[in-house]
Amino acid sequence: MQTRIPLDQLASSSAFIRDYADPGAFRKVSDFFAYDPHALDGAGQLSCFDARLSELDALAPELTAHRSAAAEALAAQQQRWGGHLPGGNAAALEACLALKDPRTYAIVTGQQVGLFGGPLYTQLKAIAAIRLARQLEQRYPGYRFVPMFWMASSDHDFEEVRRSFILDRAGNVQELSLPPEAEGEAGFTVASRSVGPALEQALAALEDVLPGGEYREEVLAALREDYGSPEALAGPGGMLLGFARFMARIFDCTGLVLLDPQDPTLMAFMRPLLRAELEHAAASEAALTARNALLKSAGYPLQVEQLPGDTSLFLLSEQGRRQKISRSGEGFILRGTEQCFSLDELLALVDSAPGRFVPGVMLRPLQQNLLIPPAAFIGGAAEIAYRAQTTAVFELHRAAGRGPHMAPAFLRASASLLPQKSAELLDELGWELPDFYAAPQELAGRAVSGERPEEIEAAIQHYLDALHSAEARLKAEAVKLDPNLELTFETLRSNLIKHVESLQKKIDNVLKQRSESRLRRIALVAAQLYPRSAPQERVLGLSSFLPRSGFGLISQLEQRLDFPCWEHQLIVL
Repeated sequence: MQTRIPLDQLASSSAFIRDYADPGAFRKVSDFFAYDPHALDGAGQLSCFDARLSELDALAPELTAHRSAAAEALAAQQQRWGGHLPGGNAAALEACLALKDPRTYAIVTGQQVGLFGGPLYTQLKAIAAIRLARQLEQRYPGYRFVPMFWMASSDHDFEEVRRSFILDRAGNVQELSLPPEAEGEAGFTVASRSVGPALEQALAALEDVLPGGEYREEVLAALREDYGSPEALAGPGGMLLGFARFMARIFDCTGLVLLDPQDPTLMAFMRPLLRAELEHAAASEAALTARNALLKSAGYPLQVEQLPGDTSLFLLSEQGRRQKISRSGEGFILRGTEQCFSLDELLALVDSAPGRFVPGVMLRPLQQNLLIPPAAFIGGAAEIAYRAQTTAVFELHRAAGRGPHMAPAFLRASASLLPQKSAELLDELGWELPDFYAAPQELAGRAVSGERPEEIEAAIQHYLDALHSAEARLKAEAVKLDPNLELTFETLRSNLIKHVESLQKKIDNVLKQRSESRLRRIALVAAQLYPRSAPQERVLGLSSFLPRSGFGLISQLEQRLDFPCWEHQLIVL
């Protein structure tokens, strides 16, 4: 069974990420990035890290001005996320304090704060950051590398995070969800939403659908404690708090630092970035427009589209609604409103309340550089694609003397988890993981067609050969009598083919009835590998696997996932 699957065999992979992930094709996109994540030195090691650390060390004096305060703010966050754990989240706290050292750098990844931990790839990102941090500490013993998970607390796409999908004990995909946003709630950040009663209902529904297993009750108790805490249920931010507490729990002892970037202390360090984006908004837009044109001319669709005049900043209302700041004449306007600001008014707001601003994705790499400079970034295909756009804005800021290049970017760990019994079925069928990327009817038909006894196959072929031979002989003689009869024989051939297909379908129906057990097993594995017609890691939550594997599953995945890896991995549990 194939346990490494190239990206071009996956159900969804863009031309851009296939080129980025291929060492031979990377040259097509290399102009959009500062580092080549594939280049090797003479010892066969990735050379981008030597260059990155040299650059960061050279800029250390200007990068360390607020390190101590940032580390303290991050430590306070870890106490909030993991203070309820038996060990008090000690490893993450220690990692935060290590960030005060100028020879400590971050390995950054992140994701939206999905219900009950979000889809599986959320945890795979964190595991990849942990793996890379440990590898780099072995390679560079004079440095410390801290895995850091950037929680997108200011994201406003509630539809993307309000659902969680679980495989129940019967193998069916069950949806757990919070109600969709009500009229008038569009634009509110996830951290500003009060979802307490809906969270309680979702937890009750989870108890009904969570599959059985040795660790089921332990997992349920943990999710109740994390998402059902009084603080999570009482007011705004329940989704963020529940997600952070659950992630702190499952990654306890790994040193993973969970970061809420909208923390007021951290946003205070962003004042230079916020001011620069406002003061040089036209230049920033022009740089991004030019880069977008280059990407389009190279044949790559844009990951992020911006309207004319848009900056890469949002303004938060006091209630938590975020609105795009756009240039208008000599000043600015909040897109979709009549609210206008002068440059001086926005700059004054930057000074007095930097937490009212939300940097968009085009500024996020700069935001990360300002906070704790990353030695590497780990992201999904979409995140790497938008970094190809934002390097133009990044270089504009660098030209003004603000920080290092954008960090080397690596594609997140990509994997499917498969129980041992399901893996045995793949071996039995002779199928590979991509074979399951198909509609259920197609899978069933393929399974049955492969089950026709050789004698039946031989008999069908003999029948076809005999029909074609007899038809050809009769046609040859009939056409001698009247050439116009050739059209009649074409109709006859079509009818014969339909006749044989009808016989094959009837035979297949008989075989289907005899193969119900195998078809049920195939349907179960299809639900595991391709739920809701999408790759497993993009749909199913970790909670589908924890009841049988327990929280030790994280340690198992840390050991078994290869990283960096530019292919999809199949992990048999």
